[in-house]
Amino acid sequence: RNIDWLRNEGWNNVEGIDKKNGTAIEVIEPKQYDTIFTMSCLFTIPPQDEWVFEKIASMAKKFIITIEGETTSVGAGVIGRNYKEVFEPLGFKEIACKHFVFNEFGVLRVFKRNG
Repeated sequence: RNIDWLRNEGWNNVEGIDKKNGTAIEVIEPKQYDTIFTMSCLFTIPPQDEWVFEKIASMAKKFIITIEGETTSVGAGVIGRNYKEVFEPLGFKEIACKHFVFNEFGVLRVFKRNG
């Protein structure tokens, strides 16, 4: 629905990456997108698949925007992470942060590539 909304608002070059729909992040080339936007999906990535964060950082030319839960919920498959601590070591600087987006767990973070 986020992709549909962006396209309806006039964003022409928008692409969704969703393994369930046949697009695998593993095959995306580095620095292919100006901005990577995630919403309510990164908190489901288990520790053994944290390579995905490096892949996301390699794909973004300029910005990464996350709207993610950052609180762990035992038994619900939710893994809380501070995405500033995830993406800053990968070459990005947090330039904006807002807590309590959508609910008490949601955090909006905007990162800009260093350099």
